[in-house]
Amino acid sequence: MKRRHSVVGRSVIAIGAVVFLAAALAFSAELFSVTNALGGNVAYFDETGDLYLKKTITTNQTSPPIDTSNGGLVIKSGATVVAFIDTSSTDGGEMTIYGSLTENTTPIHSACNIFEVRDGATLVATICDDGDMDLAGEVFPNSI
Repeated sequence: MKRRHSVVGRSVIAIGAVVFLAAALAFSAELFSVTNALGGNVAYFDETGDLYLKKTITTNQTSPPIDTSNGGLVIKSGATVVAFIDTSSTDGGEMTIYGSLTENTTPIHSACNIFEVRDGATLVATICDDGDMDLAGEVFPNSI
């Protein structure tokens, strides 16, 4: 049985290989979803490595630093925010990554990975400490 990890409302901070959740965690048939304070999905990864977003994704956001003031899923490498999904109830669902996005690839386990999504033993999405994101599938913006 697949487990769904759902981030509800507040901020989530990932530092190194550990994800610290500052919100409720729920489990069901989906892999990983991010919800706003009202319980609505703003982003989710499915078992094929597709990423569905309520809004769009911005890549290569190195300057200015990624704005996390609205709260959401925050993934850090040291003190640098390398990925963020906004969970504000009105404008949530925008994703920003520090590096590049590669779709339709085979994500691999690497020492640089600070965020991984797996379907059982199969790695379907990764974010590396430089902010690069690899997906087995594709990003579907404005799809939630």
